[in-house]
Amino acid sequence: MGNEEIVVRPFAGTESLQSLLSECHLFIGKQLAKPGSRTTIDIRDYGSTPISLNFASDSNGLKTFTDSLERGVAESELKLDEVALVVTISTPRLKTVDIVWEFELKQLGKLPRSVQLVTTSSKSESAQAPFGGCSIDAYILISRELEKQSLRPWRRGTWLGRARFEIDSNLTDVGFLPTPLRDEDRRRLGLNKSTVYYVSIENALEVGLNGNSLELFVDDGLLARLAKSPLTAASRLIQAQLFLDTMAALIYQASAEAQDAVISDIEGTLLDRLLERLSGSNRGSRQYLFEILKTRPALLVSHLQGLVTDLRSDIFDVLIEGTS
Repeated sequence: MGNEEIVVRPFAGTESLQSLLSECHLFIGKQLAKPGSRTTIDIRDYGSTPISLNFASDSNGLKTFTDSLERGVAESELKLDEVALVVTISTPRLKTVDIVWEFELKQLGKLPRSVQLVTTSSKSESAQAPFGGCSIDAYILISRELEKQSLRPWRRGTWLGRARFEIDSNLTDVGFLPTPLRDEDRRRLGLNKSTVYYVSIENALEVGLNGNSLELFVDDGLLARLAKSPLTAASRLIQAQLFLDTMAALIYQASAEAQDAVISDIEGTLLDRLLERLSGSNRGSRQYLFEILKTRPALLVSHLQGLVTDLRSDIFDVLIEGTS
């Protein structure tokens, strides 16, 4: 059997709506993405690459789509003015969800063939976290509260069909989700009460790609502030610094542990993936960086800055804001 995900909803008559959304696709820059797919964007372009949702490639296709949509709503025993198309972008790193597009089906005749979700001038906060990636979900859902009926959708927000697209950067798999740092955590970890963030690493040469045995603790109040305003220069700079300091901690500890190791010892680990990103997948360069790890870890740490988009300009922006 294959691994294709099958979505089952506990309502009668909604199958055609789910099937209909499975025919939509995203354009992420020039890349075409189908529902259920994962698309990787270079870290330097993440957050600025245009993203659009396409319902049809031409006017005839759009007519077929809208006819099928109207028929599917009727099969669900609903009316067009009770249903909407909604698109959200969410990210686990910032724990945010943005509604980036809404369309009431009572205006079905005005449905566009394509919808711009992210542009260079209009950006979703949830699409700005390259280290955690994001999910784009297109829903057909109930737009208002209805009379309760058995086996029929009636609650506002209940979805009748969904298409999900995953987007990440070439650094998503060397990212990590921070753990809130509270006073009880500071006492348990033996930290100073003023500690804002702390990196805990058990064995640097065995940290898996899922962050296993590495944990970044960040002050819970700071995490809340970052989630509220992730796009300011100061917020971007703090997020970048958390990434840089965590990877620096990994490099320094790995340097102490790797003196007698060979590069094959770290295959499949977070450190291996980090060296791959720094080397641009050049195996010879990767071997060189592994030797630098052992002898000049500070130099390797400095290379990390090249992985963070707009680091220099964000530093300048924060300085200018602070003096204005």
